[in-house]
Amino acid sequence: MNDPEVWASPYEYGAAASAWMDNAVDIWSRELHPLIAEIRREPIGDLPRPEEHAPETKDLASPLLRSIKASHELTVDVQVALQGDVDSFLTMIFDLADAFGSQLTNGILAHISDICDASGQTISTEGRDIFDVMIETLETIDISFDENGEHNLTIVMNPDTAQKLQSKIPTPEQEAQVKEVLERRRKEWNASRRRHELP
Repeated sequence: MNDPEVWASPYEYGAAASAWMDNAVDIWSRELHPLIAEIRREPIGDLPRPEEHAPETKDLASPLLRSIKASHELTVDVQVALQGDVDSFLTMIFDLADAFGSQLTNGILAHISDICDASGQTISTEGRDIFDVMIETLETIDISFDENGEHNLTIVMNPDTAQKLQSKIPTPEQEAQVKEVLERRRKEWNASRRRHELP
């Protein structure tokens, strides 16, 4: 009677493959979904702990920290793996990264929306000119500027809304208002930075 064959692979092979998959999905998801790439990452150890929250929120889930569920079903054809079909494998990883990036982006935007609603920072656009809404927003949100005086703002909107706005341009008065608000906010930012640098 022949001895049964025992298939085994060193632990290091699986660990290396897992690390490669993680990195590939991370890099591709950030390439496919630029909003994720724009968000600064923080080590989990630096995030606020539950006991650091305001007393009135002690019985609530943290308003500052929310987990985002992301899932994707993978079906791997054994024959594809045995044949070394690299193109099919990379396509599978690409689809995984796109699905992960999409779910993460939607989760981030939903979290921001909930926080804005809870803190009274939501501005209604109903029946209003979009550029007037943008000017009001510039007056209320936190804005930082780099060493060249450039702001850090990114506008995220529904693709259908973006398409509708392609043919719409601001009036000269609205353009002047935007410039005036940004210049004033830039001066305020610079003044606050100078106060921070005082001994």
